[in-house]
Amino acid sequence: RRGGVARRRHEEGGMSRAMRALARHPVACRAAFASPFGTRRVSRETTTWWSRRSWSTASGSPPADVPVVIVGGGPVGLTMSILLSRLGVDSQLVERRAAPTTHPQAHFVNNRTREIFRPMLGLDEEVARAQPPLEDWRHFIYATRMLGGVELGRVDHFDEKASGEASKGSAVSPTSVAHLSQHRLEPMLLKRALEAHPRGAAGISLRTECVDIAQDESGVTAELRSMPKASNANDGTSRESRSPSRKLRARFLVAADGARGGLRSRLGVKDTGSPAMQHLVNVHFTSRKLADALRAANRAAMLYFVFNPDVVAVVVAHELKKDGAGEFVAQIPFFPPTQSLEEDFCEARCAELVRAAIHLEGDSWRTTTEEKIVVDDVRIKHARAWTMGATVADRFVDGRVFLAGDAAHAFPPAGGFGMNTGVQDAHNLAWKLAACVGSLTSESNAESFEYDSIAASYDAERRPVAVANARVSVRNFFRVLQIPKAIGLEPAAADALHAAAKATEALVSRDAARKTLNAGLALGRAQCGALLETDNALGNSRRAAVARLCGVQDGTLSLQFPEEDLGFVYGSSQGSSEVSSLPGSRGGSFFASSASKVESAGIVGDGAKLAPPNTLVLGARLPHARLRFANVLGLASTDASTLDLVERDVDDAHKLYAHKHDGFCRLTADRAPTFAVLVSLTESAETTQGATADTLAALEAWAKEIDEACPDFARLRLALVGTETQAFAASRFFSPLELADASSLRVAAVDRDGAWATRLKTDCSYANAVLARPDGHVAWIGKWGGGTKDVVRALRRALGRDAPT
Repeated sequence: RRGGVARRRHEEGGMSRAMRALARHPVACRAAFASPFGTRRVSRETTTWWSRRSWSTASGSPPADVPVVIVGGGPVGLTMSILLSRLGVDSQLVERRAAPTTHPQAHFVNNRTREIFRPMLGLDEEVARAQPPLEDWRHFIYATRMLGGVELGRVDHFDEKASGEASKGSAVSPTSVAHLSQHRLEPMLLKRALEAHPRGAAGISLRTECVDIAQDESGVTAELRSMPKASNANDGTSRESRSPSRKLRARFLVAADGARGGLRSRLGVKDTGSPAMQHLVNVHFTSRKLADALRAANRAAMLYFVFNPDVVAVVVAHELKKDGAGEFVAQIPFFPPTQSLEEDFCEARCAELVRAAIHLEGDSWRTTTEEKIVVDDVRIKHARAWTMGATVADRFVDGRVFLAGDAAHAFPPAGGFGMNTGVQDAHNLAWKLAACVGSLTSESNAESFEYDSIAASYDAERRPVAVANARVSVRNFFRVLQIPKAIGLEPAAADALHAAAKATEALVSRDAARKTLNAGLALGRAQCGALLETDNALGNSRRAAVARLCGVQDGTLSLQFPEEDLGFVYGSSQGSSEVSSLPGSRGGSFFASSASKVESAGIVGDGAKLAPPNTLVLGARLPHARLRFANVLGLASTDASTLDLVERDVDDAHKLYAHKHDGFCRLTADRAPTFAVLVSLTESAETTQGATADTLAALEAWAKEIDEACPDFARLRLALVGTETQAFAASRFFSPLELADASSLRVAAVDRDGAWATRLKTDCSYANAVLARPDGHVAWIGKWGGGTKDVVRALRRALGRDAPT
């Protein structure tokens, strides 16, 4: 029994007690989440929340149970739940599965996503600790076998000086990219979603599906049904055998239920693109000995592109850590319906294919220390078929329903944009929903609120980014195909062979067509044996071609895409003149156009334009610069980023616990979405104490004028970013007690490296003030000290408000 418990704890891999309680459904939590929409019972350990409705509704409409319903508990839905909770907005997340995924799936976390994770209760730091050492995943390797065989080429995706410290960040970001599989990331997100939620476990309903939705002027009604305990969403259980449905009323609904979730199709939202570019089978397997051998042989990599007479596969190394599980996924081409999962990818056949990818059958491997390793511990865990495509929904908003993640867009995995784009969807949308909820419930709300304006901004900003990322993913996929083409494997030939085999099924049996297809595929792979591995004219030529592709930029698949990652610009899609006509923009010639780089991939619409990473430009992400916050006691002990200025507390990136919640679902002033005005002073302002005091008094008066125009469901932080002399003068001028509080709306910071001053001077030399939105994107660039009309217009416009006359 002790051994079983130990194994279970190892597999749960650090899940918190709250998560384990959620997974096991104890009595203490049962009333809270096992069937939250059934009988409304009161548990001794929990208090029901249905009776605490504080939401006004239109006459005749059913009352709203919760402001926001989130359908889908993957990375996108969980991120949305955490972000809303941090903004003081209640939500109900429903997920069909009984527990987080156990399949590795997505594994690349890009820069922008890690920046979003920074203030999430230590999530980014946990990601950095949990990922493998950089030396284990910095390369892509092209070879005939993972061990032995011939290495055709390798690509190092990091600077040669980069080491394990690469995750500490750089001049353009406080973070770096990371390699962490989704089945390890999801429990981390779930743990924080439970901790941050105002109702804890009651705010997350596992084993619950949304079967239908209905909308009216005031909200959305979601029809929910609890899944049988023995089922896990797709087990074939008939709808008739499931529990009766229940209704839940909400102001808004976020559909993050994935590409096959069904809500998008129920809404009648169509998509464009290439839905079936390739069929593959993912074979999930483990082998600790393989991981050990790869590290010992200097063959550690993130991806292995394997070509030999027995198999062509891309093997993703999810974990090569010493003393780790040794976890891998082999992606193998699949040709349905001529091939079938049952016949061609049964467990025994998958084991054969995996062993063929590793080394020749019966081979042992000798390390550099002549230690003999036999990889005999391969364990096949799962095999599943999937279809790779590139599609984007025609619209991301339908009434009060918002599409996010794979429900809105699907990409080829080349480049790792899928999960990252979805997380960034949530980041864009969460503060806007918080503003909507705050406006609807504001006691002093006397102004008209334009919901349509905020809803339209989500579609206008995120859809062009999705279009751009879809197209660059398609471009990456075709780059991947350059290597097999160089060694004589033409993908079009395999497709033609499959088409011929399908055509013959009408004349012969499917089994005969299947055998013909498999024989033809084997004939094509045969040229990856001795011909490719030995010294001969054709083999030498092909190996040299692969080496050339691996040695040039853009010759094959890349890992990092800095412009697409950190440089996308909102309001900049082709055909939109909005950004280029405003102060602080560089105009059309400044931007790289994602649509001009690749074909459209059948996707309708313009892609977002791209600015160089960390450039100060309207609509782009606020440039990162290292800061140290100052108060009358001195400088803070840890570095911060300009990106931290739009968080509730400027030190949220260093917090490991949740804020205390005050009241039920109430957007209190200190939880409202935070805008930040970053201002700089001239060097002459620090010549005398009197001159500095006069300047700061003028700055405070300017900021108060903006404050007065800011709606009460948002808040404005004034941040003086300058030299130590200026920062300490500001700390004496502003309230010392307020400056000691991380939630202060008056902040003085030292520009540690002069990077912020450089950005202003280089990108916008006329400006000394920048307004950043709650998602860290630049809303206004200009000068402080004059009138406030332009900055007030930008702030109110971002919040769906008309500018004051």
